[in-house]
Amino acid sequence: MTQARFALATLALLASTLGPVAAHAQDPGELGVWADANTQALQRRLISELRVRGYATHAIDDASALEGLGAAVWIRGAPLRARLCTLRTTPHCEELLESDAAVLLIRVVETVRAQLGEPGAIAADEERRRAPSVVAPQLSEGEQPGQVDLDASTSAPPTQQSSSPLALSLHASLPLPVRGLSTGLNAELLLEWNLGDTVGLEVGGATSLLSPEVGDATGSASVSSSLVWVGAHVRFLEGALGGHAFLLGLGVGVGSAEIRASAAAPFQERSTSEFFALAVARLALTLRVSDRVAIEPGVVVGVALPAPVLVFAEREVAHVFAPLIAPSIGVRLAF
Repeated sequence: MTQARFALATLALLASTLGPVAAHAQDPGELGVWADANTQALQRRLISELRVRGYATHAIDDASALEGLGAAVWIRGAPLRARLCTLRTTPHCEELLESDAAVLLIRVVETVRAQLGEPGAIAADEERRRAPSVVAPQLSEGEQPGQVDLDASTSAPPTQQSSSPLALSLHASLPLPVRGLSTGLNAELLLEWNLGDTVGLEVGGATSLLSPEVGDATGSASVSSSLVWVGAHVRFLEGALGGHAFLLGLGVGVGSAEIRASAAAPFQERSTSEFFALAVARLALTLRVSDRVAIEPGVVVGVALPAPVLVFAEREVAHVFAPLIAPSIGVRLAF
């Protein structure tokens, strides 16, 4: 079915050169982008990338809607691929296969530049972003054209944004009651340095906003902690999640626990500060709100080495970060 539709679209593209050649000559840089139901997020990203580079680009809602175009791109998933056909004096088609959506987007943009050359300025006239007409060939019985978000094809082109590998995240986390301590509340700050689309380095820190406590008839104590770590992370399933992604990070660091004790008579309290090494892992789901902003629910898991121990009347009543399990939610800002 997929190969048949690609063949039909290519035949229609070749046939169109025998007819309205003047229309293509008047606007050789106008592109149409079609996508199936699984690749519409990539279609919107490709349209945005081409527009900010000066190409007059819009979505087409049928794989064979080619009238008035200087070039057309078809995007399909399973497996992820794109076909670019250009209309100059001689039609030319090129198919690109790539498992990574971000890499495929870059390859399509570079192929468009190589085939069409550098464009002029983006036309301000709304007519250049008009809805395309649907022409033959007819689809065979049972075939359904891909659904397209027409808002993506009629919206104004976005402003070009600078690319930076840095991102900053601010999270609130809730350490669960483990090994005797009550629930607390932490603030976490992470600075990411992304080395590519999937791998990056990070520096993180956390501090107590609400200190966990433990108490019985002999006394009570609260534990205020501060943590710092460095690590690396990997992002995965971004293509399958339409631009969203899972993040898995691992790191090592150091921490301190400020223990404030209060004892009932005849016992005596002793407040102290404890320092320890830290191993930490975090799993987050990056939900993109825009190109720069994302919401990140997740969980942080860690263990202190060695874990500080709280003792009441020669009894161990609590262990600090043995382990740490803290669900979190926050905002990620890319620069």
